[in-house]
Amino acid sequence: MDNNNSSVTVQNTTCYPAPNGPEHHAACIDEKSTSGSNAHSSDQGAYRLYKRRWMILIAIVLVNVTNAMIWITYSSIATIGAAYFNVSLTATNMLNLVFYVCYIVASIPSAFVIDRHGIRAGLTCGIVGNLAGGWLRYLAAVIPMSAHARYGVTMLGHVVAGIAQPFALNIPTKFAATWFAEDGRAIVNTVTTAANPVGIALGSVLVPLMVKGEEDLPLMLVVVAAIASAPLLLVPCLRSRPPTPACPPPPASTDTFLRGVLEALRSPGFWALTVLFGSLVGAFSALTGLLNNIVIPYGYSDDDAGIFGAATILAGLIGAGMVGVYIDRTGKHKQVARIMLPFTAATFIGCIFAVREDAYVVCVVVFALVGLTSFSLLPVGLELSVECTYPVPEASSTNILWMAGQLFALVIQLIMNVLRDDDGTPGNSWKPAGNMLHALILLAVVVFVCAAVFLAFYRAPMRRREAERLYHMRERASSSPERAHMKESIRVTSAADDGYERKSPAHSLF
Repeated sequence: MDNNNSSVTVQNTTCYPAPNGPEHHAACIDEKSTSGSNAHSSDQGAYRLYKRRWMILIAIVLVNVTNAMIWITYSSIATIGAAYFNVSLTATNMLNLVFYVCYIVASIPSAFVIDRHGIRAGLTCGIVGNLAGGWLRYLAAVIPMSAHARYGVTMLGHVVAGIAQPFALNIPTKFAATWFAEDGRAIVNTVTTAANPVGIALGSVLVPLMVKGEEDLPLMLVVVAAIASAPLLLVPCLRSRPPTPACPPPPASTDTFLRGVLEALRSPGFWALTVLFGSLVGAFSALTGLLNNIVIPYGYSDDDAGIFGAATILAGLIGAGMVGVYIDRTGKHKQVARIMLPFTAATFIGCIFAVREDAYVVCVVVFALVGLTSFSLLPVGLELSVECTYPVPEASSTNILWMAGQLFALVIQLIMNVLRDDDGTPGNSWKPAGNMLHALILLAVVVFVCAAVFLAFYRAPMRRREAERLYHMRERASSSPERAHMKESIRVTSAADDGYERKSPAHSLF
């Protein structure tokens, strides 16, 4: 076949030979819509967005939702769980805390698998581990055994599901960069990041509704295990990358995963971002994970705690959706973070005064504001991590962020359990027995200090966007002979950036 004049049609897509040069890929045009949303044209050709990406997106969302439902199960019915296992309330909370430990242990191996073997391998590991953990918990409830043995098997199920968690959480940024064009990545990161809190909201509401006593636990556990098995049906649809790029790619990173981690840690701006992201994830996870413990001493029920958690997540989803669309269109990631952070710190301070007896509406409003302001920043943080460390592999930078979030969550939640005031102050409605007032103060202080660190020290540039802009300029210049004089201008404007890429791809100055 003549490689210069021929075209090949496969799956309703016409593929034309790529231009000469190592930085160009074959241009694929969707024959049904070459000018629509499924094709991005340039002077060199077009880059196709494949429908398969939606199936992979659904799988990522489902595994994150079900993993979060497993995580929140016993936190949303803490008193019933403590009686069922014949253990203390703190021991019941350990079923929640073990997820953080497992994430920290499995985070680097999971990111290595994703980076070395691709999205499909990583996501499959997450799906299998998640459903295995769900069914182990169900077996603990239906097989006759002592209460302490039941607790041990349930803990094993949580350990297995906890190890599966990083395989799902570390994928979104790599998936977005591989399967979506530049103007769709932030919203994809928003959707995938939102999946975990959606699972928390569903668990917070549905579990208390289904479980009114210990006898209801087996039914609830089998429902959650069945839902966790659903993503297994999508495994045959998973692929690590599309046949052709979604958009003209900038030069790819040649770093290994471990080298990428080391390069990311050389960036001072990335350290500031890690502190902020870790504190927000940690505070948000601790608040939602212990919400039942926080509000019940003030006369609220498990159902009330579920409503408060759902309000937090729902408002966060709305805010994250709006922020994701905005930063996709404008690229103003840093500006959004700087505007939102003072409001985020203020809402955590508001929690200290909102959690009181007979203040149901106030609690709903304040918790909703916490979700709106804090969760909206998570997709911003994930995008900034890729931007400020480019061309470090996405799995490396996001892995560090999520590991920091889990470490913050573990430490904060352990301290919050210690700060629980079991005796309270008789006659003082602000400090009933079992109150966690000092724990709420801790959350506010952590978020305020870490927000101040980010605002003071984060000055990293948007390296990925700048690399893509220069790449597009080079493409236009090389494809138009009459504009060949542009090449010299581009060479001058990008010389410093090219030198940076050859020496230290992740270095970022304040």
